[in-house]
Amino acid sequence: MGMVRRGVKGALRRAAQVVATRVAEDELFEKPGERVPPDPLPARAERVEAASGSEGEASDEDEEPAAPSGAVSGLPEQGCRKADLALLRVAHGPGPRPRIVNHWATWCLPCVDELPHLTALRRELGGSVDFLGVSWDLFDPRGDEDDVVEHVANFAAGNGIDWPSLLVTVPSDEFFPGMGIGFEKIPQTWVIGRDGAVLRKVEGVVDADVCAELAALVRGS
Repeated sequence: MGMVRRGVKGALRRAAQVVATRVAEDELFEKPGERVPPDPLPARAERVEAASGSEGEASDEDEEPAAPSGAVSGLPEQGCRKADLALLRVAHGPGPRPRIVNHWATWCLPCVDELPHLTALRRELGGSVDFLGVSWDLFDPRGDEDDVVEHVANFAAGNGIDWPSLLVTVPSDEFFPGMGIGFEKIPQTWVIGRDGAVLRKVEGVVDADVCAELAALVRGS
C-alpha cells in the first residue's frame, strides 16, 4: 500500500514540476501573459477512468484522522470548494479554534516542498487548531473552475494533505486588496486567533523552526 501512495505522490509531483519549471521561485505569481500557459488538465472523463482503475488500492489505516474544521459555516471539512471574496473573508475570520491558513497552488514547487513541515505541524497540534488551504491555482488556470477544484482536491490527497482547501475564484486585482494582502506571492501561511485576529503571517516557505514557533503561538492563543 505504501508503494502505491508513494507512486501517486511521485506522479503528482512530476506533473507539478512540468508547470513549475516555467516559474522562478522569486516570481511565484505573475500577471497573465508573462509566461507560456501551463499544460491543460486532462479531460474529466480520462481522470474518472484513471481513478476507477486504482480504486481500493490505497489505505488510510496508518494515518491519523483529520480533526473536523466545519464548525464555521460555509467552510469545507474536506476536499476543495470554490470561494468568492465573502467566503474567503470567513475563512480568515473568527472560529471556535485558532486556524492556520496556508496559501498555496499545485504549480508552486516551494508550496509542495513545505508540505512535510505543515503535515507534521498538523499532527502535532491535532484538534487544537483548524487547518485550511487557500488555492491560487486559478491565477494560472489549467482548466475550468470545476476541473481545477477536482485537481486541487486530488493533488492534496496524493500529497498527504488532510485539510480542506478553498479555490480563489475572484480575480487577483480584487482578491489582494479585498483580503488586505500586500505580499502577492506564495506560499504564505497565516495564523488566525479565535477572535479572527491575525497573529502571524509567514511570507515564504515554512521550515521546522518556523513550525515550532507557530505551534507555540497556537498553544498560547
